Amino acid sequence: MVRFKNRYLLCEVRYGDERCDSGYTHKDFYDLVRDSIALNFGDLGSGRLSVSLGIKYWNAITGLAVLRIAREDLRTLWAAVSLISYIKARKARVQVLHCAGTIRKCEERAKRYLEDWMREAKQPLEKRRRAVLAADAVSELQAMQP
Repeated sequence: MVRFKNRYLLCEVRYGDERCDSGYTHKDFYDLVRDSIALNFGDLGSGRLSVSLGIKYWNAITGLAVLRIAREDLRTLWAAVSLISYIKARKARVQVLHCAGTIRKCEERAKRYLEDWMREAKQPLEKRRRAVLAADAVSELQAMQP
């Protein structure tokens, strides 16, 4: 008996207006991927990939998803996901961040990606706080002068 070999894709959904859509569910994302496969690869591609396609993780707030697919159908799924340009009439882009043979490696990569994302999101806030503190210090100095 031969073992069923999978590949896992870590994908990120980014909207054109940079806002997240927390109402977008796991099933909605699955339907979106399946529709993209059918549109770009027809009934044959849709039938072939629907056997092994699975969404293992979806978070609407971060826009991260982990997709499972058979190893021989990896490139077809990667192309179908990359060709998605609209989600619910909003301009969007789905980018593949990582491809792995185990779900554990995708989870590790997702954790590192989110840590980096949080670090970057925090930096502009710290810069703005420093600018406000500097402006306050300048105004205090100006108020002290006669």
